Amino acid sequence: MGEKAATNDVIIGLITTLGDENWGIQCVACEALGKMGEKAATNNVINGLMTALGNDIEHVRENACKALGKIGEKAPTNDVINGLVTVLWDKSMFVRESACQILGKMGEKAATDKVINGLLNARRRVTGYSNADEALEKILLSFSALTQLSSDTVSKLFEKRIELDINNQGNYPQHLIKLNIPPYLYIFI
Repeated sequence: MGEKAATNDVIIGLITTLGDENWGIQCVACEALGKMGEKAATNNVINGLMTALGNDIEHVRENACKALGKIGEKAPTNDVINGLVTVLWDKSMFVRESACQILGKMGEKAATDKVINGLLNARRRVTGYSNADEALEKILLSFSALTQLSSDTVSKLFEKRIELDINNQGNYPQHLIKLNIPPYLYIFI
């Protein structure tokens, strides 16, 4: 099922299916809505997927997250971004990592204080290099993304330097460590 199947009747049916008792069916509904992409980017679909982000079942939350990402990939709305930021605090590492990956794909469009702070939190909750690190790098690759952030958030980025990259011996230029330049910003130098 793709964008061609995105008729009002099909979308309404899938939104209804998000509330099914069977979590497997809920997952399939999330996937189908995600495959419809932008054509499924209605308030009802986004609200349904946002509700699914609060589901007790991890697989449903992960599929809802991925669907929101596919729907918001080309034209991310504040609602989609806020939903993904909420999931950055999820108890499941898989759900958090999905949200990080999707926010990273959105790049500069997701450069808000709330997103950066959520990604910084998410990266502290995993061991090793995570999708949160990758998302931070992608979002911050644009200088204009930095100009959209509050001075407090930029300070946090510099203060908290991503320890994992500093501990990743040999892969991070030593002269930048001495200057306290975070890994995701050294490309600007």
